[in-house]
Amino acid sequence: MGKRFSAQFFFILILSLNPVSSSHQLTLRMSGQPLMSETGPVKLECQSNKHGFMDFGVFWFRQRKATKSPESILFLSPTSKSTYSDTSDYRHFKASKGTTTFSLEIDPFGEKDQGIYYCMINKNSILYISPGISLYYPAVTTPEPTTTTVSRTRDPELGDPKDCSPTASSSENGFLGIPCDVFIWGPLMGLCCGLLLALTITAILLCKGTRRRHCRCKHVPLKEKPAAQTQRPCRLA
Repeated sequence: MGKRFSAQFFFILILSLNPVSSSHQLTLRMSGQPLMSETGPVKLECQSNKHGFMDFGVFWFRQRKATKSPESILFLSPTSKSTYSDTSDYRHFKASKGTTTFSLEIDPFGEKDQGIYYCMINKNSILYISPGISLYYPAVTTPEPTTTTVSRTRDPELGDPKDCSPTASSSENGFLGIPCDVFIWGPLMGLCCGLLLALTITAILLCKGTRRRHCRCKHVPLKEKPAAQTQRPCRLA
């Protein structure tokens, strides 16, 4: 704990006392495969666009997402000796020095290692800080549930609609504003007409069977009829 506190204090002291130059002197990039959700090695390369920077040491530090100030990871001396701010947290970090670049390898890279990384070189009491590079796992987006609508169509052979629900345009094509009104009211009206016709025929037949016959001739009593007068036939009405 004391070593980590002294390293953080030393890092803050350098930032406060030494002037900081433009970050265009250093470039920082990640080499290798893009960052995925699986843990694996991640390698960062810090390079200068001017000569003479490789004779100095390099500082590596990181700013986590939930923190406001950066934290020191390690310092690589000009003789390629690494000094960690906390050995237990950064033991999977390995710094190296090449002919033109400084490298930092994180193996394996886990969720706790996500953040914005920087490299810094102290040259002649002037600090050169690189632009930050963000190392975060890609955000996982949950697809929104989609609702499937079943379209009901007419049977091409029977011409029978499969959907009897009212629609916006059904009032122009149907009797009651529904697509299948013809198939409902047509047979119903035919049945009513058939029943009415059957009732009419039955009533006519009943009236003919119960109709009484009446004689329209005038009956004359037998005593008053003349002897020569014959009986006239009755005409049935």
